[in-house]
Amino acid sequence: MTTIPVELYNSILNWLQDRQDLCAIACASKTLNIEAERLLYRSLAPRTRLQLVKLAKAIIPNAARQNIVRQLDVNIITYPLPRYNSLIDSTLSRLLSRLLFVLPRLNALRLHQWPCWILRNCHHPLLEVLDLCMSPIWPMAGEEAVLLDFQYGYSYMQRHPKIMHMSLDGRNAPPGECQFPPTALPSLVTLCCAGQHFPAELFQNKPIERLALLNPTGSALDRIVDIHPTILQLGARLSVLDMSRCHRQWSSRPESSDDIDLMGEHLPHLQFLAIPAPEGRDDEILSWANRLANSLSRFWTKLVIFRLQFDQGDPTMNTGVPESIAERLVLLKESLKWIIIFAWKTKEGRLGRTVHLVSQVYRRGYDSMQMYKDLDLMKTLSKLGIRYGPLTCFRF
Repeated sequence: MTTIPVELYNSILNWLQDRQDLCAIACASKTLNIEAERLLYRSLAPRTRLQLVKLAKAIIPNAARQNIVRQLDVNIITYPLPRYNSLIDSTLSRLLSRLLFVLPRLNALRLHQWPCWILRNCHHPLLEVLDLCMSPIWPMAGEEAVLLDFQYGYSYMQRHPKIMHMSLDGRNAPPGECQFPPTALPSLVTLCCAGQHFPAELFQNKPIERLALLNPTGSALDRIVDIHPTILQLGARLSVLDMSRCHRQWSSRPESSDDIDLMGEHLPHLQFLAIPAPEGRDDEILSWANRLANSLSRFWTKLVIFRLQFDQGDPTMNTGVPESIAERLVLLKESLKWIIIFAWKTKEGRLGRTVHLVSQVYRRGYDSMQMYKDLDLMKTLSKLGIRYGPLTCFRF
């Protein structure tokens, strides 16, 4: 075994998909242990409390394993209401904080439903991807405690200027003042944010090219430009804008056309736009499509892909309305090449009710086709850094 070049058995181990096989090899052979552990600990995604505890015990005392970890995704479903579970989660938070403290080469970090104070003493100089759900675990925390936890998160962002791609969930943020460092995130290119109480400094003076607003409005009657007026300051840099998970009532209001006109004036180089479909009768939806087509025809000369999102079980998907919308948009917008229409459909079967994704793709000069058949669209989405799907827009 010692006479075989390292590069050869490294290529062999890369083909193994089962982590149990890698564990067996790491335990059985001293020669292969280093390469096997490099593959085992490079990307970690604990999904249970027990898995997190075992990982922490394996990594914290071992300096070699600490330098291997590049990606960490901690998504553990927590139930903070029972008192004993709150105590367990508090202990796990301290353990996770110790684990994060000893990962110097971390490149991507994703934390879901964890308090931000666990990051207060951490520094990851190579960090480029951050996915942070800034929702407090404790159910009875007051506004001051929540604001302090948000401040810990913002301070962590300021200490990591190399962050390029970030997803931020702050829907549980109180409407209080929380200071965001204006010089933080100078390299930010991709931003997905959920919530409406983010400070304006999060958007200002950032080289953002891709932006997704996830459930941004507190009320269905709020205007997007009123909730996030700073998105208009992104200017010509912005090429991708995803608002498909806003309230559908926003699209139904006449002011939505004014919002699109205003964004068209300030965001001239947009190539991808996603918005929710309006609610109403078929004739009302088609009337909205005419107003939308007129708005799009006046702006966004580089717009190539338009995506429309319907809710689950929307009866409109069973009519000819989607095709009529596509015809109107393609007719008035010369640069528009693809129109993607998403919806979830409920289907009754032998195993009960199932929900599956329905996507219709309309291309200029072609009939309706399925997504996977259009390789040109897949290549265009990949160039824009977009992951095709109804739940996430960007790939990072």
